Amino acid sequence: MPTADASEADALPPELKRRALEALEAPELHETPLPSGFATLLRLWHYEEEGPWRAWSVSARPSAIDAPALRIRRVVWDRPGELAELVGSLAGIEEGRSPRLRLSEARFPMESWSALLEEVHGLRLQPLFPEVSRPEGGIRERWGLTYRLSAQRISFEWWDAPPAAWKELAEWTVRLRSALEAWLGR
Repeated sequence: MPTADASEADALPPELKRRALEALEAPELHETPLPSGFATLLRLWHYEEEGPWRAWSVSARPSAIDAPALRIRRVVWDRPGELAELVGSLAGIEEGRSPRLRLSEARFPMESWSALLEEVHGLRLQPLFPEVSRPEGGIRERWGLTYRLSAQRISFEWWDAPPAAWKELAEWTVRLRSALEAWLGR
């Protein structure tokens, strides 16, 4: 579970952070869960030190994998707003208050998903490499991707610039994010 490096972030109530991360780790379950039978195929996340934290999920009904559309969800945590409220308030953030989360949902065409998967199937990935040291000045952002198919799952996570061996995956992740955002914006 990611943690922020900024000292202000440590001042956020632990319960508030826990609830926000819980929603970011499972956008398909936030607020109103997707209907029964949906399975999450992919989760993408981007946590910025000084910006909102975002996570996306792509879900489908396993019995209808050839259906014309998948479901995408995005959860955004207004972490900067939470920090500003904490700094601007003498009383601090009310304990037990819900985090500032926004949920967006849209259908995602199977053709778009298939095209993105074709791209990623051509990538050459080195799954493991020696540990990389933390960047000087602390972590400014985190990216991550989890892909699930049936009982199998693979995850990648990096901070700031990805390892050189994951450069193509990071570029694909940016294209994926753009595609999801385009459909969420319709």
